[in-house]
Amino acid sequence: MKKILSFTSALLLAVMMFNGCQDRTDLTAPPAPDGTSGSVDFSRFVVIGNSLTAGYQSSALYESAQKYCFGNQIAQEVGANFAMPLISDPGIGGLLEVQSLEPFALT
Repeated sequence: MKKILSFTSALLLAVMMFNGCQDRTDLTAPPAPDGTSGSVDFSRFVVIGNSLTAGYQSSALYESAQKYCFGNQIAQEVGANFAMPLISDPGIGGLLEVQSLEPFALT
């Protein structure tokens, strides 16, 4: 049984090695991007997700962290308007902050 398993493994490895040695010189590189967004219309931008979509950080939801949610960052990059409900600081939930390093303690 051990010989069969070793032979099968060696055969599989040899097939994978020879399959990976195909000549791919006829492939061409994609054209370089020209820096324009083309005909994309970002007048509507919707993000559906979970707590990360809302900007949940450090076990709490608060305004100064919500500006770093990925939906807002994508909207800023593409120049779209992104309206989201903001929770003013100090926010909701138990915000975790490091109180001391020695001994390590959170507040």
